[in-house]
Amino acid sequence: MRMMRHVALAGLCGLILIGCEVVPGRPAGPEVLALTGEGYPRSEDPCQISAAKPVDLDFVNEAATMFACPPGVDLSFVRKSPYVIWLGNVEGWTVYAWQP
Repeated sequence: MRMMRHVALAGLCGLILIGCEVVPGRPAGPEVLALTGEGYPRSEDPCQISAAKPVDLDFVNEAATMFACPPGVDLSFVRKSPYVIWLGNVEGWTVYAWQP
């Protein structure tokens, strides 16, 4: 399982991107993440939903919600959810997929 997660990081290079504008007041993340500016899991949270879609990641459902968290964010909510999959790190941002 751990090896699959490392493969996911390499797979982030194979994301299909959709152009989005970042909401004012939100930190701008790496362009490749295509952050929407919409907070995750709540609208006021610092993690943001990504408009990118996983490609060639056989263990992540195409309909999964991808989100990324900036450096220094308390990620305790991630450890509490059995539905969150760590995909890797991009320029200091931690990337996850949520799939029930």
